[in-house]
Amino acid sequence: MIITFEFQKNELRNHSVHMFRTLDAILCPVKATARNVKRVRTMPGSSDDSKLCSFLSDDGKATDINSIQVLARLRAIVILIGKEVLGFTELEIGLHYIRSGGAMAMFLSGVSTIIIQRVGGWRSNEFLEYIRDQVESFTFGVSQQMLAYEHFHTMNAGIRNHC
Repeated sequence: MIITFEFQKNELRNHSVHMFRTLDAILCPVKATARNVKRVRTMPGSSDDSKLCSFLSDDGKATDINSIQVLARLRAIVILIGKEVLGFTELEIGLHYIRSGGAMAMFLSGVSTIIIQRVGGWRSNEFLEYIRDQVESFTFGVSQQMLAYEHFHTMNAGIRNHC
């Protein structure tokens, strides 16, 4: 499946991201997109040119969802789950949390930073700021991993190059 973003805030135009199927029944991007295509195609007046971000408004007309609506729904979900579970309130999040959460999930899954940058449409290393703040997650298990090599030698130990 290929997702093409016609316009992004960084003024990147027609940026395409390739997504492949997974074994997850709900979170598989291909299956989720297929469900979304079926949903959109059931709307009156839909066509092959209809956008996946289309939905029926209260007046029964097809319209495209906007960032204000996405933020309102995201915050409503945070309210439903609650601060006790999440550790933050709905007023402490914005739409960048979706991007930073995606970047963080990819990083913690071992995805290379160049792939994270490409998938996220970042033109610079700015995305590293999203994941930098989560150092605690990065260092989980590092102490245990360091114990894997109990005996090792450092070449040229004690020799210092003084210029």
